[in-house]
Amino acid sequence: MENNNEINFFEILDELWKEKLKILLISASLGSLFFLYSLSLQDLYISETKLKVNNNDLTSQLEASNLGIFNFFQQGGSQAGYLEDHMKSRDFFKLVSEKTNLIILLLNYEDIKNLNEEQINSLLYSQSVRERYKDKLSGLNFLSQHSLFDSSFEIDTSMGPFAIRSFHENPIMAKIILEVIVQETNAYFKMRDDKESKDAIDYITRELPKIQIVDIQETLSSVLSAKLRTLVLSNIKTDYVLEYIDSPYVPISPSLPSKKLYLYSGIIIGLFLSVFWILSRKYLLRD
Repeated sequence: MENNNEINFFEILDELWKEKLKILLISASLGSLFFLYSLSLQDLYISETKLKVNNNDLTSQLEASNLGIFNFFQQGGSQAGYLEDHMKSRDFFKLVSEKTNLIILLLNYEDIKNLNEEQINSLLYSQSVRERYKDKLSGLNFLSQHSLFDSSFEIDTSMGPFAIRSFHENPIMAKIILEVIVQETNAYFKMRDDKESKDAIDYITRELPKIQIVDIQETLSSVLSAKLRTLVLSNIKTDYVLEYIDSPYVPISPSLPSKKLYLYSGIIIGLFLSVFWILSRKYLLRD
């Protein structure tokens, strides 16, 4: 009685071989359905840039001052981690939205399908475009806008260089998103360091003649020297914080969805489902 209920491995293989046409048909059909579904999805282009964090000069300037004065490179955690948090922050998005029309283009308010890079960049900084959609944007939730901006790019620091990838249905926009992020990040820290250095220089210049203690005079002189170097650097260096190792590019073909992945996934799922259906019909339902 027990022997009759045992399932023989060779018997299973024999049964599957007999039903091979059904297995192939189900697998091919499901694979085709998955592939056809992938054709209906919106194509996404991915552009990428690799960057170097410029911190050596600034760090050495701070060390020369012998003071723990504020600088973003002295924040807790990694420099790349701090920059990532800054780029993903709502404050940074607000800054980008005030200086560019990036969110308007991300919302597809303007048709850029047949435009070249120069024309899209013109829309990006157009005051007339900003005025045209001002009321429309004011009716949208700020957090929803930030969420759209946040989902348009990702940052990867796991492989060594500071890498940013952007996603968009327009290949040119995928490149422009990266350029705006890098440009505005450099501009923000450049402007901030420039202002802090000028304020520090003005203060030390006023207070230094009043101080009679030699040690404090020497310390303030070191700080003044460091701040002067920072001020010079912020005015002559274009790639102030982030420098391109590999510049953003216009992708030639869409990266997502992967039609091969959909096809192979459908075939594999169809294979498992057909095998399960055939075996369950024979052994689970035979009584």
